[in-house]
Amino acid sequence: MSDGSIRTIPLYQVSANSNIIEAIGGCGKIVTLKEDFELNDTFTQHKLGDDQTVEITCLKVSFEGTKLISGDSKGRLIISDISTKQTSKKLKELVAPVANVFLFNVDAQNEESTKVNNNDKTIIRTIPTLKRVLAERNDFIKHELHKKLTGAKIHNTASEFELSAFLDEVKGESRWFTNFSGVSTSVSVLGASNGNSESGDPNEEKARLLEEKLKKMTEDYNELKTKHNDLYKEYLSSMTK
Repeated sequence: MSDGSIRTIPLYQVSANSNIIEAIGGCGKIVTLKEDFELNDTFTQHKLGDDQTVEITCLKVSFEGTKLISGDSKGRLIISDISTKQTSKKLKELVAPVANVFLFNVDAQNEESTKVNNNDKTIIRTIPTLKRVLAERNDFIKHELHKKLTGAKIHNTASEFELSAFLDEVKGESRWFTNFSGVSTSVSVLGASNGNSESGDPNEEKARLLEEKLKKMTEDYNELKTKHNDLYKEYLSSMTK
């Protein structure tokens, strides 16, 4: 706002009846903001006074979504906690407005980052003021780096489970147990009065195979239906808690 305060617009709210997160507005709807007299959704760290105008020049949110980094036209840079709306840290005020804020993450396993002593007062914590220089277009070519990217991974991350690749693998393995000859591998003995096996009617054999297939599909369907009902009951019980 013009007085330097930062107003947050909640896009979701928790329903008091079902305790479910519900969306506010969206899809072409208009979100109406009420007066925030208790300052529950307002950051007032940059506010100087009712008669003074302060312009917020840049806003950044930390990677984990817990900190808000804001800069204003007075050269102040403030780090605030989003949940409590309290000030976490104030950096040294600059002589010019804050134009840009850049965030980067540091690996916790990096030994260089652990060597820095936080109690050392000689560490410069202010943001350096950039100077303007004149440069020709050809000078930018000198700063271009050409490096071949290798297949080595920067971070050791666990391999993710790919469902499509798993299904293709199972489909390929199932071919080892598939009968492509069209000849039934089951043996049925209808009578052995003269010492020889007699083959039955081909239609009866086909009907028996279809009956077994239908029975197996029915069992699979009943099992799937039972699992679905159990999961649905578990979902309803978790929603009522």
